[in-house]
Amino acid sequence: MSGAPALAPVDAAVPSAEAPILSGPNRLKLAVFGINENRGLVMSTAPGPPEATWEQSVRLVSEAERLGFEAVIPLARWLGYGGRQNLGARCFETFTWAAGLAALTTRIQVFATFHVPTVHPVMAAKMVATIDHISNGRFGLNIVAGWQPAEIAMFGSPQREHDERYEVSDEWTELVKRLWTADAPFDFEGRYFTAPAAYSDP
Repeated sequence: MSGAPALAPVDAAVPSAEAPILSGPNRLKLAVFGINENRGLVMSTAPGPPEATWEQSVRLVSEAERLGFEAVIPLARWLGYGGRQNLGARCFETFTWAAGLAALTTRIQVFATFHVPTVHPVMAAKMVATIDHISNGRFGLNIVAGWQPAEIAMFGSPQREHDERYEVSDEWTELVKRLWTADAPFDFEGRYFTAPAAYSDP
């Protein structure tokens, strides 16, 4: 042991105005959407749409980055639509998917999409901060209130009425932002979320 003081971690930060989706020379911003789900947004049995394989995700995102696309934004699904093709049944979980892609790219902004009732704010705050470090500030979060009752029920959460879903989302976001900015543990007691002695670093 050298006796030198331990170095405090230095967090790299990209100002939000410099995020790829907001900055850059292109006035028209382009993003690849939904390639983490089998068939993506293609409601067809025709061959060719995304298959939701890791290899295909890496290939498509690498090509999008090479072509100058600003972002890649996944879908969040847990159940398919049924029928012969069962569209949407195969879908990568978006936080780990985004972390993998963030590690393999250098410029494109990588998003995760999720439904608020499926991830507690304390867990989300830590995952988002971690992926933001992996991406060197290129991570984005697509927050969705949740719309498919059968999917939300899988998590033991009630499917709330439309307006209340957005109230839950507001409180979720409030807690996450406090976790990112608090210098010490704090107690959070909301209408929908409770977090005693909550803290997150990074």
